[in-house]
Amino acid sequence: MPILPRSCELLDWYGATVAYGTLQQGGRASRDFYNILTDEIVHLTENGALEDVVAGEIIVWEKSCTVFI
Repeated sequence: MPILPRSCELLDWYGATVAYGTLQQGGRASRDFYNILTDEIVHLTENGALEDVVAGEIIVWEKSCTVFI
């Protein structure tokens, strides 16, 4: 199994970068999601993605909205 890069951009449904994070191995994310440690939140909208998340939290993020950098 290939080793994935760890740093990533988290995108919203429109393709805009909303946060940067670090891939976390293990955890209980399903096969369509990653466990991501949020490093920096760069775009926040009311009632949008990451509204109640702060940097330093581990979140579950959809693979299709994750770009490794």
